[in-house]
Amino acid sequence: DHGGSGARGGKGDGDAPRRGVAGAALLRGEASRERRGEGAGAHAAQGGSGQGGGADAGQGGKRYGGEGGPWLDRAEHPASEGDGFPRKEGAVEAAESCELEFGGPVGALALMLWSHAIVYYIWWCLTHNDAKMAIPLSPGGIVDLWKDIGSAVVQHAMPSKFALSFYGTFFVSQLLLASIMPGFNYKGPPVEFDSSLRLDYKINGLSSWYATLATMLSLQVFGIFDWSKLYEHYGEILTVSVLFSDILSLAVYAGAVGTGNAYRMTGSHIYDFFSGAVLHPRLRNVDLKMFTEARVSWILLFMLTFGAAVHQVKTEGQLSVEMTFMLLAHGLYTNAIMKGEECIPTTWDMFYEKWGWMLIFWNCSGVPFVYCIQSFYLASRRTSSGTLPAWHYAMCYTLLLGAYYVWDVSQSQKNKFRAQLNGSYVKRKAFPQFAWGKLSKPKYLDTECGSKLLVDGLFKYARKIHYTADIVMALSW
Repeated sequence: DHGGSGARGGKGDGDAPRRGVAGAALLRGEASRERRGEGAGAHAAQGGSGQGGGADAGQGGKRYGGEGGPWLDRAEHPASEGDGFPRKEGAVEAAESCELEFGGPVGALALMLWSHAIVYYIWWCLTHNDAKMAIPLSPGGIVDLWKDIGSAVVQHAMPSKFALSFYGTFFVSQLLLASIMPGFNYKGPPVEFDSSLRLDYKINGLSSWYATLATMLSLQVFGIFDWSKLYEHYGEILTVSVLFSDILSLAVYAGAVGTGNAYRMTGSHIYDFFSGAVLHPRLRNVDLKMFTEARVSWILLFMLTFGAAVHQVKTEGQLSVEMTFMLLAHGLYTNAIMKGEECIPTTWDMFYEKWGWMLIFWNCSGVPFVYCIQSFYLASRRTSSGTLPAWHYAMCYTLLLGAYYVWDVSQSQKNKFRAQLNGSYVKRKAFPQFAWGKLSKPKYLDTECGSKLLVDGLFKYARKIHYTADIVMALSW
């Protein structure tokens, strides 16, 4: 829901905000502070918690930022009258009034176990079961199935030198591009716990994306790197991504709790590890939550599809119409994320959801390695390109492009409406830009919770039309 959708979509305008206890922890980074006359109401208009904004605003605003990081260590700034920093013991808040989602700790644990299982189940079905679903009908059948999957993982999906070097190089290079590539600074919405504080985001996704595409093509054309290896080492890279996601999640959680920078906590380690402990994780000028949600998940997905396409060309001597369709679909989606990157800071994932296991695992592993299965299916068997009727291909391409237009325009309308509300709208010329992407004097409703509900443009025809178009695009894959 950010000019693209992540593992978990953001709330749209007007969705009832989940109210939590105002905390005072911010992972360190360059922040710009703007005093706003609207106070808590300015944040409430973003769908955030007016309660949280008002609680901190009433204290005259707190200071964040400075050299060092990534955490602001409260111990280095002992509380004294007028110093503007909260006491360390107050940084970890028990969010007793927070609604526990996903069934609470038990549901969170079940989802974490299921997420690990499903990525390997899909891999095994694709590579060891002729791309057919395995549906055991008895307890013994379930045990036998997972014995087979476990054996396959040990034999074909253990971390290898290639997998470690590829995933590590990919992650570090994208992090470097996010830090140094040209772009512009964008002021995000007021943070949840201090309505006077707005963070700076470096918007350079498009230049990083173009640089990545040029590098990928050059490496393949000049024989420096064979991208079909991603297809050949799919299971190994999957395991590396799973381990990386789990280790990163543990490190972030332990670091936040250990330094007293955990925020909006429930008291359950399982649930807090799942949902996260930090709200705005930063490494110098890179917002790590936005980086993994936009760069890691979607660029890695396109790389996997590109690798499957290269494998098909090597084995069949041509690129099928179907594989061309997958390249277009994933290329359009990834490009949309990058060219609309300035829309991401206003989404639910960014301004409310914490950076925990849920976002880390599905952005660094789940999304790319699950969404690429259509491409890998096509690469895994010989196909006679063009054997289906011409009208079938025309229908699929029309469905994809038509749904993409509705999805892109509706996302643009919604997020630019949000940006106009908080005064952060920036006009861009990133390709493609559609004329109806920004509404002039849009109509909206004022809701009881204080947010504004867009009821103009495409949203006058359907409340969640961007989700409808997103589903149609996915079905066309």
